[in-house]
Amino acid sequence: MYLLDIFIVIVLALFLFSGIKRGFFCEIAGLVGIVVGALLAINFSDGLTRFLQGYINIASSLLFVISIFLIFILCLLGSRFLAWGLTKVVKSTPLSSMNRLAGGIFSLLKGIVIVSLVLLLVLLLKPFLDLNSYVEDSSLGPPLRSVIPNLFAYTSFLHPDTEDIFEKVKSAIKMKEVVEKEVVKPAEEIAEKAKKIKVPEFPQDEKLLEGLKELFSRKEKD
Repeated sequence: MYLLDIFIVIVLALFLFSGIKRGFFCEIAGLVGIVVGALLAINFSDGLTRFLQGYINIASSLLFVISIFLIFILCLLGSRFLAWGLTKVVKSTPLSSMNRLAGGIFSLLKGIVIVSLVLLLVLLLKPFLDLNSYVEDSSLGPPLRSVIPNLFAYTSFLHPDTEDIFEKVKSAIKMKEVVEKEVVKPAEEIAEKAKKIKVPEFPQDEKLLEGLKELFSRKEKD
């Protein structure tokens, strides 16, 4: 097994065991808390800012930032408290095992998406730092890297007007490779060859030089 495959297996195993330990309710609560908190903070931060201005005498811009963080943190705490309560309820029931199993599966899927994103970032870094060969040589790298593009394609009905950004990035990378191969590298080779060319030294005729010096000296005297 390739070294990258071992690393990917370890990362996914950590996600799996973390999900089993925390349970489905805690796993889903973390995701829901972030999404809902962000949406509520965006939509209700202005109203909370106006409400707090009647009680707190500070700059409105600072109060706006405080409102965003306050809504976001309250949503996170609320979702975690709800997950904790549901976990306690099912802990002594047969649903406890299902909660842990579902948590492991959900966390594993989350880990797969995160690994896919990281592998895509490696592809995007190719023009600057070529690590793509490590991914291509591994067994798990190519199929995992295709997870996010496939999700993007399967959910195209949700964003019909959005262009496939992954294909655009691949085309840009391919174009850069063509330019490097057909233009940059030949130019560098020509420059290296030009450095190796020795300029011939023409032999100097000492008698001719002395004659020219004597001729110029006579003209100066005249």
